[in-house]
Amino acid sequence: MEDLVSKLRSEIISEYERDIGVYKDFAEVNLKLFEAFVKENAINVYSINSTVMGREALIKSLTSDAEKISNISDINDLVCIKVVTFFDDDAKNISRIINDEFKVVIDYSVRPETRNPRRFGYQSRHYVTRMIDKRLEWIEYRRFTNLRLNIEVKSLLQHAWTEFQTQLFSKGGVPENPELLRAFSRVIGVLEIADRELKKIKTLSHQEKKKTKSTSGRIEPKRDGAGQGEKDKIFPTKEDQTPRHDPATTTNPGAPAIPASAPSKEAVAESDIDFSALSDLALNDQIVRRYDREIADMYEAPLEYRESFIIDLSKISLRFKFLSLDDLTKLMLQYATEIKNISRELLTNRSSKPNYVARGLSLSVLFYIISSLNDEKELTMAIAEIIKTYGD
Repeated sequence: MEDLVSKLRSEIISEYERDIGVYKDFAEVNLKLFEAFVKENAINVYSINSTVMGREALIKSLTSDAEKISNISDINDLVCIKVVTFFDDDAKNISRIINDEFKVVIDYSVRPETRNPRRFGYQSRHYVTRMIDKRLEWIEYRRFTNLRLNIEVKSLLQHAWTEFQTQLFSKGGVPENPELLRAFSRVIGVLEIADRELKKIKTLSHQEKKKTKSTSGRIEPKRDGAGQGEKDKIFPTKEDQTPRHDPATTTNPGAPAIPASAPSKEAVAESDIDFSALSDLALNDQIVRRYDREIADMYEAPLEYRESFIIDLSKISLRFKFLSLDDLTKLMLQYATEIKNISRELLTNRSSKPNYVARGLSLSVLFYIISSLNDEKELTMAIAEIIKTYGD
């Protein structure tokens, strides 16, 4: 029996040594994917690291878990990604991305309603995943078909506690001594409260920023030269050309058609469209995310969240106080074809292919359509220039 175990261990070690380059490539590819996902979704993280199990660690694992391992694919932590976020709600957003972008094989996550109250350290999100089938269709990823990726996501406080736990107790365990256990529990309680309070501070901080970013009543001009005194291009004079998509004056036969009716300009009691709401739509609304993705795919460009773009978008929205968030959602569906066609034309007319597409671009195109329908030529031109500005 010992000979069989020894032979099996030797075979696994030989396979590991043969494929170590593939494991390292797998780690690097997934690290870049995570960095892209975080950037695309505007999540601020403390760190993202990838690791590949070393040979000595593999031998130790084969020795301690010999009964559970019959081949190398039984080892779930050969390749690991560890993400540490500043806030617990950001860790939740990372978990959403994992479920969208990976095939979850095992979910080790322990949720608040089910976790052992004595184990703060491992209320982190913990998954064993594979690449999704769509990604494995790409020829450069086919060699990763049978590989597993171990992913851990924690807030900074949860990560710190895990490190303390490892230093203080063997294998990050829980003390059995009653006095130690009471002290242990008090620290857990303080850290959990701290995580919740930090989230509140973050929310209040964002609300304060929102107040300062949505104070202007008009779209601020961008001067072409300091001290030049030139008329800002975003606000053309009456003599300048009319919008390409003005329904009454468009003569370009190739221009996409704008529907003949505009939303009612009867003002709502209190518009709920502001910086915070637009940022949330750009990042989380499924319709906006889908349209933005379709626009980005036209140019094979990545999607990026740009706060400066959302600020410009919120200033534009001040001219649309007759709309509510519900109106925007309905209009996004109503003008789906026009949004896609006009995005293609506006971005094609740029001097160069966009290097990225700003999240929320489809919302700006919707504002462009509405202003065109309402015959607001200067506003339409201003929005068109903003759409074409982002991407360099």
